[in-house]
Amino acid sequence: MEDPAFIRPDRSTARRRSCLLIVAICCATLGLTDATARRMQEKCSTAAKPVLARVHPRESLPAPVAVRTPAMRETPRVVHAPKPPLRIQHPEYTRQVRRTVHLYQPIIQKVARRYEIHPALVKAIIMAESGYDPRAVSHRGAQGLMQLMPKTATMLGVSDSFNPEHNITAGVRYFRQLVDSFDGDPALALAAYNAGPGNVRRHQGIPPYQATRRYVKKVLAYYDCYRQVSQGQSNAEDA
Repeated sequence: MEDPAFIRPDRSTARRRSCLLIVAICCATLGLTDATARRMQEKCSTAAKPVLARVHPRESLPAPVAVRTPAMRETPRVVHAPKPPLRIQHPEYTRQVRRTVHLYQPIIQKVARRYEIHPALVKAIIMAESGYDPRAVSHRGAQGLMQLMPKTATMLGVSDSFNPEHNITAGVRYFRQLVDSFDGDPALALAAYNAGPGNVRRHQGIPPYQATRRYVKKVLAYYDCYRQVSQGQSNAEDA
């Protein structure tokens, strides 16, 4: 680092002074007139001036670039299932929904709030999976209300899949993981819940399996029905 007390001399000024001194000596030696000597000194002074870059008057500095800070992560919203393309008006659906709408209500409300899944969607999955039979076992070995496979139950830390609270908690937790892994798309999450996430990724959408497509439509229809029945009961209680 240079000593701040040391000041470099201006090189252009030094050159100009040297040039003027040389001109004065030459004029005195050659006996030139004062006018000629003055013209030579002016040329020397002009030549010694520093050259500055010209800036076009229309040119302007670029506008400052706004730096965007990363947006804060939004609070996850409650997952709603999309409305089915065709609303099923079969009376059997309505009877099943009205008969089961209050079953395991405290557990479903608590778990749905914890994992931010609409309670009507949780009820629809339970209805499509087991028909609200806590002892249900499928031919493939899935168990309980939300039909957890033994391997999935072990992964989720469930020791008793026939315990309604343990089964619902693990099933909704697993469904929440599927929703997050498929960018919040509940239809793809339902397909993955039925056919496995690997098949959904491989087909880049709902797999072309008739059972899986029928399952997704059934859950969406039950969801719509549960939501309407619950809303109707809430309106009746408010009235």
